[in-house]
Amino acid sequence: MTLFRQEAIDAQKIEKYGEISLSPPRIGWLFFTLASGLLMAILALGYFGRYAKTENVSGRLMPSSGQSSIFATNARGGIVTSVLVREGQIVKKGEPVIKVTLQRTSVALGDTGEIISQQLERKSADLRASIESQKNLALLREKEMKGRIEILEQRKLRFDSQIRTQEQRYSAAKDIYEVWRIKAVDVISGYQLSQQHDSVLQQQSLVESLNDQRLQVLADLAQTQAELSQLSTKTNDQISLISAQLADVQSAKAENEQTRALIIRAPNDGVVTGLLAHIGQPINDTLPLMSILPDDAKLVVELWVPNRSVGLLKAGDDVAISYDAFPSDRYGWQPGKIKSITNASISAAELTNFLGHEEKEGAYRVLVQPSVSRRNKFGSSLLKPGMTLSAKISVENRRLIEWVFKPRSETINIVD
Repeated sequence: MTLFRQEAIDAQKIEKYGEISLSPPRIGWLFFTLASGLLMAILALGYFGRYAKTENVSGRLMPSSGQSSIFATNARGGIVTSVLVREGQIVKKGEPVIKVTLQRTSVALGDTGEIISQQLERKSADLRASIESQKNLALLREKEMKGRIEILEQRKLRFDSQIRTQEQRYSAAKDIYEVWRIKAVDVISGYQLSQQHDSVLQQQSLVESLNDQRLQVLADLAQTQAELSQLSTKTNDQISLISAQLADVQSAKAENEQTRALIIRAPNDGVVTGLLAHIGQPINDTLPLMSILPDDAKLVVELWVPNRSVGLLKAGDDVAISYDAFPSDRYGWQPGKIKSITNASISAAELTNFLGHEEKEGAYRVLVQPSVSRRNKFGSSLLKPGMTLSAKISVENRRLIEWVFKPRSETINIVD
């Protein structure tokens, strides 16, 4: 039950001016669709898009197994008198490549190096003659000792024979004396018995004398045999002493010859490259005369990455390379991958001395393996050791949404 009549309630339901209808313009749906699409694109870009911070560094190409630079550090002040190889020639380890001459002269003596060499050669000849003399003397001594031993052995045999004979005489004289003393006292006079006793003593004395002489022969024989057995050792000792003196002379001669003429040899097998030496060139021990490149060496890129940019780098990361000989605006950026990173940085001073130009901060040595080797129409590689280049390294790669809403990276454990 209500306070109003049903007719009043029905009258209130009738609109005087009709219903209100708000119709949006048709072009609004177009703007709504575009705005929604733009919003979705922004969200997708923020989620899937990535921000990469790159570091531009310079470097050079070098062989993976390294190349040997040849310096004449022991020939300061010398002159190149002969270049025995040419650019691109294949050489073997130990093969002569350059000859350098160092000549010392004196106003009074002339070529002092030649005089010293002659004196050392004469001394070497004297020492070699002394060694031969020691060997010949040892042979004569050995022959003499063997002859003496043979004579002493013969004397020993004679003494053995004489002693046996004398012992028989002594035994016979003693038997006669005993028979006379016991059984023929009444027949033999005391004078004859005394003479027989004296004969026994004489025979005994002869036996003892022969034994003494035999012992002396045995002593001489043993001494001679001992000297013979030690002769080889003594001779070798004498020869070793002279040989040591000869080695010292030969070393002095080698040093003298080295100061007069120096032969520089290849330190390893490979191909001659960077040949700077020429005949008549004064030696500068700070500049290489040439380099030896292993003939089967593969090229790698050597980069020096600043300390501030090396933290997140790791082996296998991509690197974009632009060789100065093949500019990127014409040939594009060449791909490569990080091969290794040194565990310790090189100080700015050490890096300046190594690279030959001033560096303001320390850096890490990073080796990069190029993915593509440029070749000419004949199939030969266009990349050469020592070529300079620039490289782009991605030191940080994050999604845009992380960069906007999470500008600071998560804390990482930098302690192993």
